[in-house]
Amino acid sequence: MIVDLVRNDLSKTAMNSSVKVDKLCGVYTFNNIHQMISTISSEVHPSTHFTEVIETTFPMGSMTGAPKIKAMSLIDEYECSSRGLFSGSIGYITPQGDFDFNVVIRSLIYNKKTKYLSVSVGGAITCNSSPQEEYEECLIKIKPIFENKLFDKKAKILLALSGGIDSICLADLLFSLGYNMEFAHCNFNLRGQESDDDQDFVKQLSLKYQTPFHTVSFDTIDYAKKNKISVQMAARDQRYYWLEEIRANINADFIAVAHNLDDNIETFFINIIRGSGIKGMLGIQNKYKFIVRPLMFSSRNEIVSYVVDNALKFREDSSNVSDKYLRNNIRHNIIPLIKDINPSIGETITKEISVLTNINNIYKSVVDNAINDILENTARGFKIQIKKINSLSPLKPYLYEIFSPYGFTDFESIYDVLECAISGKKILSNSHTLLFDREYIFIENIEKKDKEEFQVSKDLSNIKHPLKINFLSSESILINKEKNIACFDFDMLNFPLKIRKWQSGDKFCPLGMSSFKKLSDFFIDIKLDVFSKEKVFLLCSGMKIIWVIGYRIDDRFKVTSKTKKMYIANLLE
Repeated sequence: MIVDLVRNDLSKTAMNSSVKVDKLCGVYTFNNIHQMISTISSEVHPSTHFTEVIETTFPMGSMTGAPKIKAMSLIDEYECSSRGLFSGSIGYITPQGDFDFNVVIRSLIYNKKTKYLSVSVGGAITCNSSPQEEYEECLIKIKPIFENKLFDKKAKILLALSGGIDSICLADLLFSLGYNMEFAHCNFNLRGQESDDDQDFVKQLSLKYQTPFHTVSFDTIDYAKKNKISVQMAARDQRYYWLEEIRANINADFIAVAHNLDDNIETFFINIIRGSGIKGMLGIQNKYKFIVRPLMFSSRNEIVSYVVDNALKFREDSSNVSDKYLRNNIRHNIIPLIKDINPSIGETITKEISVLTNINNIYKSVVDNAINDILENTARGFKIQIKKINSLSPLKPYLYEIFSPYGFTDFESIYDVLECAISGKKILSNSHTLLFDREYIFIENIEKKDKEEFQVSKDLSNIKHPLKINFLSSESILINKEKNIACFDFDMLNFPLKIRKWQSGDKFCPLGMSSFKKLSDFFIDIKLDVFSKEKVFLLCSGMKIIWVIGYRIDDRFKVTSKTKKMYIANLLE
C-alpha cells in the first residue's frame, strides 16, 4: 500500500512512464532490527521546480496515522514533554537545487552542553489504538538503546591510549561527555625513538585533560622469542595482561579500546584467511568481560572527520604503511580491490556479521544444551560417557566445542581414538589431560609431579602429603577390614617405609593370593579407570610393596596368629 502511495505522489511531477519501483520490499538486517525497504524513483520534468516535488511528496506515504498537525496538537495538550522532531522531514537543498530529505517520525536529541539525551518514542494515534499495546511497542523500540549501553555515566574507565587517531578520538569523546577516566599507554619498543615519542605525547595529553596516566615499557621482541609467537601476538598479550592488572589496581569498571567498524571488517577477512570457523567470522565484540569498544559503530572516515573538525593532534604509526603485516595488507590492497566490485562492502560485511551472530547464538544454544547433558562432574574434573558422545551428530563440531576450552587442538586424534575405541589412550594439552577409558573420557587438570619418594619413619604418627595418612603401632591384635585401613605385621617391616607412585612393571602378592600379580593386571581386575591409576601411591618396605594404598595389602605382610605387634596405616579421605 505504501509503495502505491509513493508512486502516486511521484507521478504528480514525473515525466510520463518514468515512475518505477527499483526495489520492492527488500529485507536489510541491522544489529537490532530487520528493515523492509522499497525504492521508488522517477524522472522529473525539466520545467518542474524542486519545491513542487517537495510539496507533492509531503507528508510521505510511510507516515500513516492521524493528520499530523492534529496529532501534534494532542501531544502538546496531553503529553508531559515535547517529542522534539516529529512527523516531518530533515535534509538539505544545494544552491543548484539538488536536495536530499529523510522522513522523521520520532527522534533522539542529545544536548552536548547539558549532556542530556532525549529519547522520544511513540505509536500512531488512531481511534482503534490500544494505550497498553502502544506503550509496549514504545518499550520494544527503545529497548536496543539500553541493551547496547556499554557502561553508565558513573563508570570508571581505563582508556588504552596509543596516541593514534582512533584512541585520540575516543579520549576526546569520553572527556567531552564527562566520563571518569584514566589513561594507559604501552611502549612496545618496536619503533625506536618513535615509540618513546608516542609515550611522551600521551603523557602530555594526560596533562591537558588532567587525567591520571599509567605507562609501561615492554621488550616485545624478547617476549615473542621466548613464547614462540609473532611480535603482533606478543604485543597483544602483553597489552591486555597489563591493562587488566592496572584496571584491578585502580578499581576501574572497564578498559576502553578504540577499535572501530573498519577494524571489524579487517578482522573478518583476517579470520577467513587464517581459518577460524564461524566464531572468527563474528568480528570483534563491542563488550567482552571488562573490555569495551565504544567506537565500533563508527567508520575510520568518520573518526578522521571528527578529529579534523575538532583540530585534535595525534601520532601517526609509521608501521601502518607497511604491507608486511597481514592487517595492513588487507587494508591497503584487498579491501580496495573488493570495493571496486562492491562499493558498499563495509555495509555488506557488517550485515553478514549480524546474521552470523544470530546463527551462532542458535548454534551455541543447541551445542551447550547437548554438552550440559553429557558432561559429568568428578572430584578431579569431568567425565563423558563414550556412548553418549558418539551419539552426537555431526560429531567433529561437538568435539571442538567440548574440548577446545581445555586447550585441546588435535581434534582429528580425538576423533580417531573414539572411532577405533582405543582404551587407555592419553592426549595432553598445556593445561589438561584427556584419558580414554573403556566407558568414559576423563578430563583433568595437569598436576605438578610429586617427589618420587616420601619416607615414613618408625615414630611418625601422620603425614599430610602426598596423602593424608595416620600411623599407629599396637600390641592389641584386632584387625580392621575397612578399605582405607591397612594392618601389617610390625616385625616384617623395614623402616623407614617409603611412599611412591606406582610404575610400569611393579608387582605384588595381593592379600589372599600366593603368587605375584602385576599392578597393571590388578588394576584391570578391579576395573580401575585410567585417571584413578594416575593417582595410585604405594607404601613400600625396602624394595617390596606392602600396600597399594586404598586398595589392597601384600599377603606377605599380613597379620597372622604369630603376629606380636601390629602396624596400622589409616588413609584419610
